[in-house]
Amino acid sequence: MNQEFEKTMSKVLGERLPKAIAGRHKWAAWVQQNDQLNIIAEGENFLDGCSFLYTPAHRTDHHAVLIQSADCHIIVAADAIRCKEQLKHPYLYSQFESNPKRMEESVQTIVSNISDDKTTYLFGTHIEWHGVLSLSDFTR
Repeated sequence: MNQEFEKTMSKVLGERLPKAIAGRHKWAAWVQQNDQLNIIAEGENFLDGCSFLYTPAHRTDHHAVLIQSADCHIIVAADAIRCKEQLKHPYLYSQFESNPKRMEESVQTIVSNISDDKTTYLFGTHIEWHGVLSLSDFTR
């Protein structure tokens, strides 16, 4: 994980990278010492109707959040998907993906969690404004 962070952030942070890494280690140590971390397994509910989906497309620690209510499902994908075309063609990826195969698998995870009987909405950071898609007419 640290190697991935260093590789990704070295161009952005330059000479500030060592300070950023030290800050991440300090934060992680504080979290562990103060018992502020609860490990939640993929698919395990952490709030009523909310669970994580492992979607390591952009980074190996990336997760989407699946929110299920009586009326609809919402998938908060963040960086796990770049455009709505990926839902039908999960092999599509952008220049920013370090691992296209993981990107494809992550999109397939998202698609497999689209409800067949309830409207599913998808929120993605990189999806056209405003970033929310209704997938009620999506067919696999």
